[in-house]
Amino acid sequence: MLALTFIGRIKADIEVDNVNAENISIYVVPDDAQSVDLIIGRTWLDLPHIAYTKIGKRVHIGYLEDELFRNFPIDEKVNPVCLKRLETAQLESESLQIKDTSQQKMMGNLANDLKMVKNELRLLQGDIKNFKEERQSLLLQIQEKNKNVDNFKSINNFLVKTNSYYDKIKSDKVLLRKGDIVAVRS
Repeated sequence: MLALTFIGRIKADIEVDNVNAENISIYVVPDDAQSVDLIIGRTWLDLPHIAYTKIGKRVHIGYLEDELFRNFPIDEKVNPVCLKRLETAQLESESLQIKDTSQQKMMGNLANDLKMVKNELRLLQGDIKNFKEERQSLLLQIQEKNKNVDNFKSINNFLVKTNSYYDKIKSDKVLLRKGDIVAVRS
């Protein structure tokens, strides 16, 4: 089974059976990846105010305080289930696309000092020279401002946030967290 990689992400309010949830992540996949328009998953169903149950062949969705769900006994002795992932998405090409959909600013005093592209950062193999120049410029700005840079390191002339970098030599996987600055070591 091939790994499915999403091609984009949007945030939207979703209503199912008159039950609302706000600011839910919707992952966009290629048209031929699934046979339905939208799959409602854990990002919506696991919200604390939403409850669902299967009665017969139908799944009922509602608010946790609704009549249908209010009187359901909660079994405190539920056996934990270990879910195994079916597939792992790996970076297949030499490109990496990062989109920051949040309005959150960088931590510390660096937010006003760094001039970064907020919406999209593309690291393409053909455009790596421009990225290296931008990275060097950011590093120099930080050094010139002499601000608190505890979360950042310069490794072989690369600006990286600690424990958040992609090394093409050592790994073909990348782990990113919200707000990470990523450098590619070639």
